[in-house]
Amino acid sequence: MSIVTDNIGAVTGIIGAITGGFALWKSYQVKSLDLRLELRKALGNAHHALRSLPDLLDYADGSRHRILAQGGQGGAALAWEQDLAAARTEIRNIAAELRDEDEDFNALSDKQLEVAIAAANKQVLRLEALVSKYRDAVAADDDRRRDIRREHADLARDMIARR
Repeated sequence: MSIVTDNIGAVTGIIGAITGGFALWKSYQVKSLDLRLELRKALGNAHHALRSLPDLLDYADGSRHRILAQGGQGGAALAWEQDLAAARTEIRNIAAELRDEDEDFNALSDKQLEVAIAAANKQVLRLEALVSKYRDAVAADDDRRRDIRREHADLARDMIARR
């Protein structure tokens, strides 16, 4: 009777080891899939920001030039041009560093995926900072335009009141 119990215990142990090994292999696959998905998401966000930035910079540039033309601020125009050129250079550098979002990541190890995710997230942060900076610049230009309109309306009102 103890031989039967010993054999059942041995078979159960072997089945448990096989099941545990399969579960471990499956969890490794799921982890790799999660890392690849996270990498694709980060790269998708980076490429989206990268595609939208040139139009935003062009719009912000036109907006700032219209504001500067009204105020006659030559030094501010030079500083703006230098800042814009630096931003365009940074965008080109990020684009050169950024991996293709359609790349096959199946061959990368978990460690390589982690490094790629960290790099992609860093690039996303750099791009989002640029997007935020130039959206804020456009908003500041809009505020300045409102102030100029208000100043002109006040001037017109004062001129009419003097008559």
